[in-house]
Amino acid sequence: MHKLVIIDPGLYEVGGHHAALLNTLAVKEREAAVDITIYSSLHIAEELRDFAARQDLNINPWFDSNFYQYFDEANNFKSTAINTFIRGLALEFKSAIVNALESVAVSDNVIFWYPCVNWEHANALSLALSQLAHSAQYRDYVCSHKVCSMFMSQQPENNRTNLPYETAFKRLNNCSQVEIYAADWELREYLEKLNVGVDGIHPCYLLPWSDLEIVKKESVMAEGSTKTFLLYMGDAKENKGFTMLPSLIKSLSATHLENVKLVVQYTTTWSSPVLEEAEQKLGKLAEQLANLEVHKVFWSVEELVRNLNKTDLIFCTYEPSAYQFKSSGLAWLASFFNTPVVLRGESWLAREFARLQHPFEVSPSLTYSTQLLEKNSSQKSEYRSSLFIEPIDWLYKN
Repeated sequence: MHKLVIIDPGLYEVGGHHAALLNTLAVKEREAAVDITIYSSLHIAEELRDFAARQDLNINPWFDSNFYQYFDEANNFKSTAINTFIRGLALEFKSAIVNALESVAVSDNVIFWYPCVNWEHANALSLALSQLAHSAQYRDYVCSHKVCSMFMSQQPENNRTNLPYETAFKRLNNCSQVEIYAADWELREYLEKLNVGVDGIHPCYLLPWSDLEIVKKESVMAEGSTKTFLLYMGDAKENKGFTMLPSLIKSLSATHLENVKLVVQYTTTWSSPVLEEAEQKLGKLAEQLANLEVHKVFWSVEELVRNLNKTDLIFCTYEPSAYQFKSSGLAWLASFFNTPVVLRGESWLAREFARLQHPFEVSPSLTYSTQLLEKNSSQKSEYRSSLFIEPIDWLYKN
């Protein structure tokens, strides 16, 4: 029996990539038996705990630290508050590792997987592992640690904001049995320029890719047949363009009456007056327009696959400046389902689509060409294939 310990302090809300990983684990038919324990936030949503229990996934609520509390604070990496946070998170990492090892035999090969790590988390983990290296509670076990880096400085030309990334991940390089993986091509290049040792690119874990049976889309649709446009998917956020949905829907409805179905899916974690106003407008439009579907619910794997498989065009309303150096799973989902995309502007998403040779257009007004609708496939490449390896199988084959 393989022993896999997933340490994910960011797993607490119903939405986003943390919850998506939980769904992927639940439906994956594994090649080998894997005993999985997940250490989550102490504040994990009851809905996620209930879901995990129904799927026989062992959730151990553990972390009291607010995982993203200092996410945007690379400029203030020397502040007392951040260093206090890092020390507290280090103690929680250390105690979670020790707790996990209490239930395994010394001869067991245990993989610890950290699916989402930023510089402050890497600092805390390196501190925890350095302390454990001198402890009999840890030394006698055969452990490996696979760390998935997901973020980079939003000012990659600024040496000051690069410093915490360089320092933190180099410290992890110095820890025994630690492997560092980047979420995408650009992030790997970024870390390597900082002289951080990177073991490769880890697969996207939003879906159990190897288990999906995708119905091939018709390359030519019958004249007058209904198309489906996905206008939004994920957490309702201002920098993802949630507030522009009402005007976009009105614009599309004026030009597409009955031949296009408009779909919006979102969850709410953070609230603000402008988001609430947009949500109210969205609700009224859903009552008025027969061709508008609004799903205020987290899509399960089955729902996500069903909806994306019948989507003909994705509108990415993300603010380009916010995603200039920030990755998004939307790029990989669109590529996997061979769905063309309209972007508001140049950003990481445009560069990633270019790397994947996936059809997209950049249009600040979110208009699109007829030719884009006719393009519905990404080009095969080694990089594209590496993103769609099944995560659990990847962990045990590397």
